[in-house]
Amino acid sequence: MTKQNQPELYVMGSSSKGLSLTDPRGWDGLNANSLSDIPGITAHEAYTSEAWTRRCVSVRANGLASMPFTMTKLGSDIPVWTQDEEPPDDLAFLDMFGFLFRASASMALKGFFAAQLEGQFKRSDFAMTKITGLSWLNPNTVSYVGEKGEYGPGPDGKFRYWKRNVNGSAKYLPVEWVASGSVPSPFAEQGYGSSDGEASKAHSQILQDMASFTSDQLRSGLPKKTVFVVGPDAPKNPSEETVKGLELWISKFLRGAKGTPPKILQGIDTKEIGSNLSDLQNAAISADAREAIATGYGVPHSLVLSNAANFATANQDVLNFYNTTVIPESRILQRVLNNRVLNLMGYQLKFEPKKLEAFQQAELQTAEKVFTLTGGRAVLSRRQAGEMLGVDYTPDDIEELNRIDAQRGAQSTQAPIRHIDQDLNAWRRKVAKRGRDVDFSPDYLGDHEASVIRERLTNKHIPVDDCFKGPFVGF
Repeated sequence: MTKQNQPELYVMGSSSKGLSLTDPRGWDGLNANSLSDIPGITAHEAYTSEAWTRRCVSVRANGLASMPFTMTKLGSDIPVWTQDEEPPDDLAFLDMFGFLFRASASMALKGFFAAQLEGQFKRSDFAMTKITGLSWLNPNTVSYVGEKGEYGPGPDGKFRYWKRNVNGSAKYLPVEWVASGSVPSPFAEQGYGSSDGEASKAHSQILQDMASFTSDQLRSGLPKKTVFVVGPDAPKNPSEETVKGLELWISKFLRGAKGTPPKILQGIDTKEIGSNLSDLQNAAISADAREAIATGYGVPHSLVLSNAANFATANQDVLNFYNTTVIPESRILQRVLNNRVLNLMGYQLKFEPKKLEAFQQAELQTAEKVFTLTGGRAVLSRRQAGEMLGVDYTPDDIEELNRIDAQRGAQSTQAPIRHIDQDLNAWRRKVAKRGRDVDFSPDYLGDHEASVIRERLTNKHIPVDDCFKGPFVGF
C-alpha cells in the first residue's frame, strides 16, 4: 500500500517477525531475511569505507613511513641516502616513503606484504643476480601456494611459489622473486597468519552500521512508519466488504481521524515506529568500538583524536606507540629490505628511531633531571651520565672509559695527575679511523689545548701527527 510521499504501511500477524533497523534491507515486507544472510565487512572494506579504521591504519603507516633511516654501502659507515635526501641513481626506483606506508598498512590489514623484484635471475634456481626495480603487489591478489602440485611446496614442505590472480587468470611467482614480510603468528608454521584488521573488523562493522543507519534515517527525513497489528480477535478470511471497510478506515486514519475502528475491524491496532534525532544517539557504543579498533591496530587513542590531556601525556603516548608498534614493525621491514633487495645491490639500511623528536625530547628531559639532581655540578663520570641518558658507546668509547676508570682507581689515594698523552693517543686513533672532524671529549687536556688541536686539524696542510705535538700555543 506504499505510495510516493506517503507513510509505509505493514499489516503484521501476531507471529510475524519484527522489523530490524540494523538491516538496511529490513524494510522489505515482513523482513523475512535473516541477518545471517548479510555478509560482514572485510578488513579491506573497513579501510576503504569506515573513517575511524582508515585513520588508525593511516596513523600507523605514517609512523613507519616517517621513520628516520640511513643507507650506507656494505662495509662503510658513510651515509649515501637518508630520509631527507634523494636516493642514489641505482635506487631511484625505490620510493621509500610510499613503500613503507603500503607495507605497514598491508601488514595491519592483511598480516603480510609482498613486492615483486625486477631484474636478472639465474634460470637454474631463480635466484636474483641483478635488481633494477621493485613492484608493489596488491595483497588481495596474492597468496602462497600450499596445495600439492607443480607449484606446491617442495619435499621439505616449504612454500616455493606465490600465486597471483589478475583479471581471472593465475600467475605463479617463485618465492625468490618476491620480497615479503609478515606479522609473526603462533598459528602459522610458515607464511603469514591473521592480521590486526581481521581482529578489529567486527568493531569496524559496528561503526559502519551506525553511520549507514543514521545517514539513511536523516536522508529520508526520519520517517515514521505506521504498522497495523492484527490481533487474535480480528476476523478470519475477511470478505471483500470487510477489506473495503478496512481500506476506508485506514484512509480516514491517515487524514487524521481517530477513535475506535468499526466493529468489523475489532482486533486491529495501530503502532507507529520510527526514529527521532534523540533516538540516533549512540555515543557509548561508538566510543567503545573506536577504542577497540585503535587498540587492535596498536595506535594510542589520543593520537587519532589529538585529545591528550597535556604535552607530557601526548609525548608518552607517542613513545609508547613507537616502542610497541612502529619499531617492532620496522625491524621486519629492515630485515626484508636488506636480505631480499638492498644487500644484493651492495647497500645496507638502518632505521634510527632515536632521531625522532619524541625520543630527542625524552633524552633532553632525562638530562635536565640529571642536571637538577646534581645541582649543576659535574659529579658524575662520563660512564654514569651516559648510562642514565641511554648512550650507545662504540667499542673505542668503551675501551677509553675502561682506561679512565682504571686510572681513577689507581689514583684514588693520591692527588689528581694530568695524563695528557692518554688523551692525545686516543684522539689520534679516532682521527685515523673516522677523519679529522671526528668528535672527541678529552678527560685530561685543558680547554685551550683541545681548541689548539681542533684548529690544527682543520688545516689539511698540517700532518695529523704534528697536530698532536706540543707546545699547544700560537693559536
